[in-house]
Amino acid sequence: CTSFKGTGKFSKVYSHVSKKNAASTLVHSRCGFEKILDFAAYIDGSVNRSAVTLLWQPKESVAESAL
Repeated sequence: CTSFKGTGKFSKVYSHVSKKNAASTLVHSRCGFEKILDFAAYIDGSVNRSAVTLLWQPKESVAESAL
């Protein structure tokens, strides 16, 4: 959870977790990741319906995006 803190400016960090991996989902949640898609959408355009896409963004970015 602390690996992003103080290491530079990240606007967004995406992650993909298997729907069957409850432990990883819990860790991501505790670190501030939120589920944004009920499938994994990868950079190459492929889709995996057995995984989810998670997003982490700094608190400042969340507040700014609400404006």
